[in-house]
Amino acid sequence: MEKGEFDTAIANQRKAVWIKPDYAWAHYNLGLALHESEDFYGALESFKQALHFAPYTVEFLSSLGISLKENGSIDAAIENYRKALQVQPDHVDPNWNLSPALLQSEQFEPGWSGYEWRWKGVENFEHPLRASGPIWQPGGKHRVLLWGEQGLNDMLIFASLISELQAVSSKLIVQIDACLIALFQRSFSDCIEFHAPDVMISKDQYDVHIPMGSLPQNFRKTTQSYTAAAAGWLSADMDIAFYLRSKYLGQDAQTLIGISWHSTAIAFGALKRILPLEQLAHALHAPHVRLISLQYGPVDDEIGRLNRDCGIEVVCATEIDNQNDLDGLAALIMAYDKVVSIDNSTVHLAGALGKETHVLLPYSCDWRWEQTRSDSYWYAALRLCRQRKLGQWSDVLEGLKETALLGCEQSKPLPLLISSQPSKQLTELVSDLYNQGQFEEVISSVDTLLVTYPDAFWLLNSQGGARHAPKAYDKAI
Repeated sequence: MEKGEFDTAIANQRKAVWIKPDYAWAHYNLGLALHESEDFYGALESFKQALHFAPYTVEFLSSLGISLKENGSIDAAIENYRKALQVQPDHVDPNWNLSPALLQSEQFEPGWSGYEWRWKGVENFEHPLRASGPIWQPGGKHRVLLWGEQGLNDMLIFASLISELQAVSSKLIVQIDACLIALFQRSFSDCIEFHAPDVMISKDQYDVHIPMGSLPQNFRKTTQSYTAAAAGWLSADMDIAFYLRSKYLGQDAQTLIGISWHSTAIAFGALKRILPLEQLAHALHAPHVRLISLQYGPVDDEIGRLNRDCGIEVVCATEIDNQNDLDGLAALIMAYDKVVSIDNSTVHLAGALGKETHVLLPYSCDWRWEQTRSDSYWYAALRLCRQRKLGQWSDVLEGLKETALLGCEQSKPLPLLISSQPSKQLTELVSDLYNQGQFEEVISSVDTLLVTYPDAFWLLNSQGGARHAPKAYDKAI
């Protein structure tokens, strides 16, 4: 809904409550409208009123639990879900809502067990893969088909368990979003097969199968069980990272900070995570710091207004498609000293790469970030920066000056092992610029690369061609 539609819906529900103040469902429907508009306190009060008139209604108890969670009261939310289950033990909503609440409070065994309720009719949830054979269970070595589910965030975070599953399997096949395959192939064992979801895997290639989100109930039963993978499980193309760092560091900048401030997610709660670029850029603007966009989606106008109205530059790395080229985005992240981002897929990618990242979290955050921690048991490199009050970013942004900007006057070189020739991905990057007729960009890029690869035939040839095309014959020769 747009804001005007929310306002109309809320006004209509208030009128219904006024006409029939003792009708529990009128209060409940008002609570739903307020909750959808992200007025969490108003929703909480409406659900309490609904329960006053009908104290044993499962829907009311479950919805009150959701509002309590959004207002920061996880323990009270869990209590209400359990009250709802006393009334109707097999009701999907309180069973599913209970799972992330338990996980957020680090009650992993019951939380991951309850996570299986995600398949049982929850709205907006996908259907499980129709694979033959039984679900994988610990014990014995089998040929396993592991398949991705939900969105990129989920596939990235559950990929932390791939190596552990491989260790107890005779063969592992992974079906994952196509945009992740190149990155995963570099990061994991050559023995693992990676395929896109549209590739048909015949039933004679595996004995058992399991969705990614079902792995933690076997491997993540305690907080300590996250430790082994928390340092990071993905590896970027460091040749491209080195090239990008050399290009964007420049003479004035000593520190590169990648930033992301927006989410294109349409799921409930996405709006509360979004932060205006102007506020974030002002908090991080400092001498010798260059801000570079990690944001996906159409943000050029927003970046242009910031530069025009505030005199703050945010650079866009035009070589990388931040939305569709996840392998390139990983290299871009590794080219930076630090990342500062709201809770979106950029955070999960950076954490899985082991890059220092400052995550800006709303007062009521996703279950993956627990309730009060400033660190993450999923990702050792992440620092969690939380709102102290609902909807207020000022304290969070002020804190960045003491955390994200700490040590920015002393930039550190990337610990890279550079090959004698540029990688295939790097040559393709320059080739794309050449084929698009961006010869000045090719010349600039190759000049940067020749510092590292002074005798690379392909680079010298490309440089000649880029100078030949605009008829700079002497330089081409």
